Amino acid sequence: MLIKFLFSLFLMILSCTPVAKESSGSSEMQKKITILSATESVWFGGLQNVRGKNYKIVVKNGSKQPIIFKSLLIDREEISVRTEKKGEIYTVRASTTDNPLPNADEIPSTNKPSAKAILLYSEENSKIIKQITVEEFTNIDQPLPEEPVQ
Repeated sequence: MLIKFLFSLFLMILSCTPVAKESSGSSEMQKKITILSATESVWFGGLQNVRGKNYKIVVKNGSKQPIIFKSLLIDREEISVRTEKKGEIYTVRASTTDNPLPNADEIPSTNKPSAKAILLYSEENSKIIKQITVEEFTNIDQPLPEEPVQ
């Protein structure tokens, strides 16, 4: 009887032992990735009524694992990105083009700030896509002159 009691006590103590911590998961990786800045600006093309937005996101990667940025999701639109890396700082750039409209009076204002965005990335040599939320962009547009420059 004593042996059964000791064995039961041993199993109870063993079952209460904390489980080993999981290896670095995505939440730990995301804590090591920091958005330093996120800006947007409107661009105008050489053709009448052709314009769009340029996005620039500067990210610091505090982990030792290199990351690869896949795309930027804004307003349910997936935009391809270009990335430059200097040390642990990544500069991610993306551009959009608005559809040209036939009448200049119908062009909607593109100066309103974009909604929050999602930057998709993966760790080097991994197929798992992760995401970072960009809460807001700083608009860095320069006001247009009242009269054309000659």
